[in-house]
Amino acid sequence: MGIEKGFEIILHAGNAKSMALESIAFAETNEFEKAKQELEKADKELVLAHQVHKDILDLLANGQKIDVDLILAHALDHLSSAELICILAQKFIHLYERIGGK
Repeated sequence: MGIEKGFEIILHAGNAKSMALESIAFAETNEFEKAKQELEKADKELVLAHQVHKDILDLLANGQKIDVDLILAHALDHLSSAELICILAQKFIHLYERIGGK
């Protein structure tokens, strides 16, 4: 179970990171609406990754044994970095708006 859930988290967190970085690229070219739309998509992927993580925590809370393997640890690292990149992307968009004239 841990491996499957781990890969689900990696999938959604990876999507979130890619979309957040794409949102920064849009902001760099003053395409702020596209940047915000891409960041919204990233946030939705991040929510999906967090939901899988919550499901794992629920199982643990209910006494089910979950093997924490390298894949799951790697997945949680992806989740943490995706969350940070999304936060920073939002900050970059605001910064580019300020210096870009909007």
